[in-house]
Amino acid sequence: MVVDVTPDNFEQEVVRRSAEVPVVVDFWAEWCGPCRMLGPVLERFAAEDEGKWVLAKVDTEAAPELAEFFQIQGIPAVKAFRNGEVVAEFVGAQPPPAVREWLDGLLPSAADLAAKEGQEALAAGDRGTAVAAFERAIALQGDHAEALLSLAEITDDADRARELVRRLHPRLTPEHAARRSRLLLTLDAGGVDEAQLAATLAERPDDLDARWELAHALATHERHDEALGHLLEIVRRDRKYRDDGARKAMLGIFDVIGARSELADTWRSRLAEELYK
Repeated sequence: MVVDVTPDNFEQEVVRRSAEVPVVVDFWAEWCGPCRMLGPVLERFAAEDEGKWVLAKVDTEAAPELAEFFQIQGIPAVKAFRNGEVVAEFVGAQPPPAVREWLDGLLPSAADLAAKEGQEALAAGDRGTAVAAFERAIALQGDHAEALLSLAEITDDADRARELVRRLHPRLTPEHAARRSRLLLTLDAGGVDEAQLAATLAERPDDLDARWELAHALATHERHDEALGHLLEIVRRDRKYRDDGARKAMLGIFDVIGARSELADTWRSRLAEELYK
């Protein structure tokens, strides 16, 4: 599939569509000789792959704002998008075998397909099939983020969930990082009684265990501002508590609410003031 992309439809045709299939964006211009060599190669492979990925063509003369936004210094420039983010790129005309190898690296792996099967089974209410599919994906790729998180989210065994989360690769997409943090906050909340914990803190404000549990319970119910307040208080009272756990939990909440959100920025500044005063 080949589409012409402009600033008006870039969000729809590239960013949103890349959540479904990889989108390869070819920045080109009519006057560019190498572009006229590479373009037909990309178009041929797009036709051969029959919808496994989408080729989006951006004429840099007609859409200079897109070229400027993506800091295109030379053309042809090719960028691959998945889940709205650039995941691979190259500049200049490449021989067809090199282009083919690059494209193959973008296509779903066997682990990706198994994880997708698991999500579809889960959506259909077939938990057994979903679990089997996620476990198959993990067997194929031990740190497959979607499979690990999905399985951790549906297991009834808290220890098993933590073990699955520990297997995640440190570098995650913002979406996967948010899911990881949300899951850990839920696990640490542990079904506690918020009212009882609040009463305990009113009597014993130095009870860090109660404050920790209350913060996680509040975060689980999306009362993030209050949760962050309790966690920062733990940082103030004992930075080493639970191996610097309060600071780490604050960072986890930032993942959940959006690392660049106004609330995250406010509490990040307060945390920095406390750490470096």
